[in-house]
Amino acid sequence: MFKRNVYSFVALAKSRGIKVVRYPLHDEFVRHHESYNRAIEEVATEEGVIVADNDKALGGDRALFSDDVHYTLEGVRRLAASYADVLERDRLVH
Repeated sequence: MFKRNVYSFVALAKSRGIKVVRYPLHDEFVRHHESYNRAIEEVATEEGVIVADNDKALGGDRALFSDDVHYTLEGVRRLAASYADVLERDRLVH
């Protein structure tokens, strides 16, 4: 199904004259998100913003993903619990 979706995206883009660019491989994607997460942490620390650490919640467990992007039901449950914990901690502090 995923492959079919990619073909659909490519066909739609080409029909509208849009250049198709390859999505990064998993290792590239992980490195990108590590850099992105560091930037979020820096800004959050400087600005006093709470952050849900999804990387910690998921623990790098590939079994929590159905592919490189989408979560399994257990992955969604862990993320929901992580967000709930962060929001509850913030509520208790304020």
